[in-house]
Amino acid sequence: MPPKVKNTREEIIKAAVEIIRSNGEVALNVRSVAEALGCSTQPVFSNFKTMDELKGEVIKKAQLIYSAFAEEHINSEQFSDYKAEGMAYITFAKNESHLFKLLYLDNTDNSLNSKLEKIASKTLTLSEDEARLFNLEMWAFVHGMAVMTANADFPLHEAVISRIFDDAFEGIKTRFNLR
Repeated sequence: MPPKVKNTREEIIKAAVEIIRSNGEVALNVRSVAEALGCSTQPVFSNFKTMDELKGEVIKKAQLIYSAFAEEHINSEQFSDYKAEGMAYITFAKNESHLFKLLYLDNTDNSLNSKLEKIASKTLTLSEDEARLFNLEMWAFVHGMAVMTANADFPLHEAVISRIFDDAFEGIKTRFNLR
């Protein structure tokens, strides 16, 4: 009977997430995961057929981390729902730059844009097409700000980012003849 695997899938995923958090996706490989766990590469390959399978699980875990972060930001009720989503996205890029890059630069996930379009449609009383265009214009700003923040090109305090967000939001609302 073969020996029991000592490292669980969850432990391996957690170690992989921490590697990416610290050093970026380029640092993720079987050897780095094994080293982080203090084991050989065998437990990694016993739990995952390929690195792509492990990476897929890491992305799922990173999405959960982002969702919890965004939910906490939104529940603080510091901003309206639409602004809270944008501010959470930018702040996540600042605080978790490597996970942000993994989720939003190396992979595409449009679920957040769909959510924001629904919020814009509801809160600004826009048609579906108008909400899509409004969000596309705002998203160009939010994503750009997040990328600059994640790359440490834009080291601004949250209050400054919030003010810039308001300026962009109000400017686009004006273009849509909204008050």
